[in-house]
Amino acid sequence: MFTKTIYSTLMAGLATASPFSPSRRQFQGNYPPQTTADAFTLVANISTPSEIFNPDINGWFLSGVHVGAGQNAAILQPAIGSVFFVNGTGRDVSAQATSIALPPIKVQGGAVPGGLQFTPYGNSDTVVNLGLNIGPGSTGAGVVGGLRSPWAQAFTPYPHFIVCNETEPAYGRPQHAVKLAPSVESIPDNCVAVRFLAQCASLPEDVFDGTEELNIHHIGAPCYEDVGAIDWSQYD
Repeated sequence: MFTKTIYSTLMAGLATASPFSPSRRQFQGNYPPQTTADAFTLVANISTPSEIFNPDINGWFLSGVHVGAGQNAAILQPAIGSVFFVNGTGRDVSAQATSIALPPIKVQGGAVPGGLQFTPYGNSDTVVNLGLNIGPGSTGAGVVGGLRSPWAQAFTPYPHFIVCNETEPAYGRPQHAVKLAPSVESIPDNCVAVRFLAQCASLPEDVFDGTEELNIHHIGAPCYEDVGAIDWSQYD
């Protein structure tokens, strides 16, 4: 299990070793301070106000709504969000092949993993669903920050997270559905692009006890102490 210190070292190494990593010069400016935690929630950050949503959903949290056995569609909700952690090895970090995982669920005789799941990138030229489901999270997702990005934010292989104003058929009630879009052109009229900032959270001390068979490699992630408390007028 990697520690926060090892994670920071890996990030620094990536910034200096990879020809694709942004340099410090690219990040010149004033940005909110980041720290590192063993877990995080994901907070919606929408830079351009939209008339699609009333009330405003900026600052809402990523969570899930039950739509089937072991299946939860990704949605936004205004109060408490799901808690996640980054799962992967040091090599996975280098290859951006980590996943965004949910704390394992303890069951009689073992434990069950969970995580963000989506259709592999390149298999669709249209919007794809995002789920917080039972089973390992899809690879290629994580939280970037430190020397690789001025923002502590979630990423997937898809260029855009989007949030849509629609009704999920599972319960016939309005939902703020969160999905993934392969291009700007593919974003439907009832949706807007959203960035998810990582807000620091914690995991129970015994969360990984009895989960050896799941092959979990928990890595600390960059995050903000309190996204809602950031005074954006102070930053670029």
